[in-house]
Amino acid sequence: YGLVSLADLALECSGEGSYAINTDITDVVGNSGGFGYTFALWVFPYMNDSSNTTSVFSLEDQTNETAMVKKAMVLYNGKQLFYYDDCLQEQMIPDVSHSANEWHFVSFTVNANDEASFTVDHDSIYFSTHSRPSMASVLSVCQDFTASSNDTYEASSFFIGLVDEVKLY
Repeated sequence: YGLVSLADLALECSGEGSYAINTDITDVVGNSGGFGYTFALWVFPYMNDSSNTTSVFSLEDQTNETAMVKKAMVLYNGKQLFYYDDCLQEQMIPDVSHSANEWHFVSFTVNANDEASFTVDHDSIYFSTHSRPSMASVLSVCQDFTASSNDTYEASSFFIGLVDEVKLY
């Protein structure tokens, strides 16, 4: 199943609220960089709203009191699911769209040599990234975090839809 696994119950994301998963991901990320890992999940967006990009899945690190580093994310812009990290920025599969009200299988893999692949349904892109989560990373679904004015973090970028069978290994 994977070292972190949420299966057999789809999470309905309403577009508000906090969906952080506080779990120890040490077994996945190890004690230092240079490791490979994979995450996979099923995503069912409820609507095509291209006016707002939302976060479906994220691994983020707090670097200091005022910043969150986006280590790996799946975002949805109302038309397409895509990968994002702060090293590369957006990585989109060219010439595809991912319809609302349909299930989509999403996976990301990076090996120890920084070779990565991002797949949605049967379409993939390949690239290189050295971005890795740390033992302190926060795994969240249906939202990510932004710094607030009082040096705390608030959930934001809320996804509306279903997320199922989240796996990280």
